[in-house]
Amino acid sequence: EADAGASSDAAEVASDASPDSGGSTSPDSGGCGLTADGGLAPAPAAFAAGHAIDTTFCDGRSCTTCHRPDRAFSISPADVEARYQADPNDPLFRDVDRDPDGTFTTLRTYALFNVIIPLPDNVSVVNDPSARTITVRRAAPSLFNLYLNPGPFLADGRAATLEAQIPGAVQNHFETAAPLLPGFVSDATQFERSIFSDPILAASVSSVPANSASVYAIPLSNPSDLVVQGRAVFKSNCGNACHSDPESNDLGRGLQAGLSAKVSETNANNLPVLQLMIGNIVYQTPDPGIFSAYPDHVNSFYAPQLRGISQTAPYFHDHSAATLDAVLDRYQSTGIISTLSATDRQALLAYLNAL
Repeated sequence: EADAGASSDAAEVASDASPDSGGSTSPDSGGCGLTADGGLAPAPAAFAAGHAIDTTFCDGRSCTTCHRPDRAFSISPADVEARYQADPNDPLFRDVDRDPDGTFTTLRTYALFNVIIPLPDNVSVVNDPSARTITVRRAAPSLFNLYLNPGPFLADGRAATLEAQIPGAVQNHFETAAPLLPGFVSDATQFERSIFSDPILAASVSSVPANSASVYAIPLSNPSDLVVQGRAVFKSNCGNACHSDPESNDLGRGLQAGLSAKVSETNANNLPVLQLMIGNIVYQTPDPGIFSAYPDHVNSFYAPQLRGISQTAPYFHDHSAATLDAVLDRYQSTGIISTLSATDRQALLAYLNAL
C-alpha cells in the first residue's frame, strides 16, 4: 500500500533523470518537463515502451526517484538512507516530504512520503476545524502487475482508475501546478501497465484485455510440496475474507473494503496522530485509510495484490513490517489469523515467497 500526493497510491510516473543518472528532459521542456505554454511535456515514445523513462520535473524528481526499477518499482528505508548519505541534495529529499521539524527523519527512517488527503464535508480536524486537508505518511507502492488491477487505486481507493491518480502524483510530489497534457497520462499508464513481477504473469495477459472482468487461473509453475502445503494454509487462514486467489488474475487483492489489518491502530512506527471528528465520533489515528469513501471503516485500507510480494519489503502502507515473517507476527498478535503451527507457518511463508 502507499500513496502519492492528493492522488497517487498505485503509482507515480516518469524517471530518475538527475544529472548523473543518464536521464534527460524533453527537448522543449525548459529543463523541467514543461512546455513553453506551461503544460507538462508529453513523454517520449520510449517512455511508453519502457526503454527510457526520462521526464524530469522542476524539483529534479521523476517517477523512478521514488519507484526504483531495481527495487520492484518501490523504495526501501535502506535505499533512502544510502541516497541521503551519498548526497543530501538528491532529488528524493525535497521540502514537500520534510517533517514538521524541518528534517527528513520519517523519510530516512521508514521511506514514508507526505500524502495530502482532502477531507469530506462531514470530517474535521479537532484542533483545526477550518482545515480541509490532512497529511499522512505512506510508502511508495510497487508498480507490479497494474495491468491486472481494475482499481480503485491508492491505499484508500480515492482514484477510480490508474489514469485518475497521476495528476495528483505529479502536481504534489513534483511540486508543479502546471496542467498535465493528455499524452503524458496515456504514455505513463501504458508504461505502468507493462510492469510485471514475473514472466509467467506477463505471458498470461498477452491475449487478455487490460483489467478484464473475467477471472482466470495463473498458477505457479512447478510448486514444491511445501509451497502446495502453504497454498492450503493460505486459503484456510487468509483467503476466506481478506484476499482473493493469488493464482488467478485477481492476484490476491483484498476481497472487500472495510477490513482493517490493524496497521494504523498499532502505529508501530509512532507516526504523528491526528484527531478527526467523523460524524459525532472523535478518532485518533496516524492515517484514517478509506474513511472518505467509507466513514464507518476508519483505519481500513485496500489490500494490495500479492504476486511478487517477496520482492516488495517492507510491508504495509507505513512500512511497519520489515519481513513477511513480521507480517504474520502482526496478524497473529492482533487476532487477524489464528496462531499457526511451526510447520504451517513455514509452509505459508514458502507459498508467499513463491508468488
